[in-house]
Amino acid sequence: MGKAKSHLSTLIGVFLLIVAVRCYVVYESGMSGADDAYITYRYAENIAAGSGFVYNLDEKVLGVTTPLYAILMALFALLHLPVPAISQALGITCAGATGALLYLYSRRIIPSAAIIPPLLYAFWPNAINTDVSGMEMSLFTLGVLSFVFCLLTARYRIAIVSASLLALLRPEGLLIIALFFLFKYTINSSGFKKDYLPDIVIVLVFVLPWIVFATSYFGSPIPNSTTAKLTLYNALEQGGTLSRISELLNLSTLLGWLTLIGALWGLAYSMMRIYWGWLEALFGAILLCGLALSGTHIFFWYKAPLTLLLVLFSGIGIAGAYSLAGNFLKNKLALQLISAVILITALPVVGNSFSVTLAHNKRQAEVYKTERRRAGEFLSRATQLSNNTVVVAEDIGYPGYYYRGQLIDRDGLVSPEAIQRNRFGEYAEFLEDCLKKYPDHWLTFNKLSPTAQQIINSGILDRKYKLQSGFASDGSQDYLIYRALPNAETEERREIPKEKN
Repeated sequence: MGKAKSHLSTLIGVFLLIVAVRCYVVYESGMSGADDAYITYRYAENIAAGSGFVYNLDEKVLGVTTPLYAILMALFALLHLPVPAISQALGITCAGATGALLYLYSRRIIPSAAIIPPLLYAFWPNAINTDVSGMEMSLFTLGVLSFVFCLLTARYRIAIVSASLLALLRPEGLLIIALFFLFKYTINSSGFKKDYLPDIVIVLVFVLPWIVFATSYFGSPIPNSTTAKLTLYNALEQGGTLSRISELLNLSTLLGWLTLIGALWGLAYSMMRIYWGWLEALFGAILLCGLALSGTHIFFWYKAPLTLLLVLFSGIGIAGAYSLAGNFLKNKLALQLISAVILITALPVVGNSFSVTLAHNKRQAEVYKTERRRAGEFLSRATQLSNNTVVVAEDIGYPGYYYRGQLIDRDGLVSPEAIQRNRFGEYAEFLEDCLKKYPDHWLTFNKLSPTAQQIINSGILDRKYKLQSGFASDGSQDYLIYRALPNAETEERREIPKEKN
């Protein structure tokens, strides 16, 4: 009974620590979610309003890769709850649950030091950034860990249900389903029946309805946003496969290399202890190769599952090394001194890393609030008396959420017509297309976006647009708003002073 209470206290403590760290980051930075999260929020609120699974009214385009999360947020919107705040709170709660599950998982491998992986997760920069972003990735990460923990504890039916739900949460969930059947095929247990039919039925019960709906409603279950990102960034990304692997694993720093080496040692230690970890390693390797070879831009939340595995196995590696040192050093005082030295060395590293993470979130929050949100609010005011006003935009999260009219996405996520132009790098030509189809449209323009220089060099902004307003946060890019000038080939652009925060 005493041990059970102790473990429960540890679980609660881990949960509260992780939640507290993330709440502190949100409070100090003012972070209210990443830009991409607000694309999902607009879908969710349109669903709740009865307008359909759409971004623009009457345009059936699947511009999100997380249909399950959009539907979940729509349920909160139906209850008239603030979707951005609820989503961020859910992400933070999932982070706490992930930490608790990391502890339970690690106890199965090395009970004496199972607290190390959740403590690493509590202060890991990419984990913090993801958990406060409002994205679905915190829930997905928790689902991945739940899946492998269910396999570890022989809860196979729960595992396949988790895998099925993950497939609706992120495209990577399809890989989880495949790994389940691979695991089931390779496992050798006298009490384990290799009857695949019930598992296939479970997958079909969860996944098939969405495939049927998406095919009939959108024309395809493949998200348009996936095609758009691959097309856009294949033309823009300069780094090769090795540089992308380095970015995903943070190998440009010594800490990144130490983490990778520690994780590989932790994986080896886990395999030696209970012959466990190969499935997680295979998932990580496939995900790493897929992201490295895809050519798409690597957003920080894409790294979240890899971060989870690095934290888990590097934590197990540290715990395993400590345990081996304890067996080798019979003198407890020597072991305590070594532990004290490691702790004293680690504290400044953790403190500096946390400070950098907090500063990063402050900068991002300022950009989102003083540029993106204010741009959306400006457009909402400027176009409120106009009917059928069209805004041609990029970075459409905050601007699109706070401006609820028709929006054409230059990146193509919710506007398939942009994809063909982006495939050939014809960014200015796409604006020409928009001028023909929507001669009186508005335009948002990020001066430091990857497509900006080509558009500036084309001269189209000077010839066919007039600057209406601009927003800038200190030390950040300018976010400008133009209005099209139909039939005005030579009119000079009038500069308007940008509003400063």
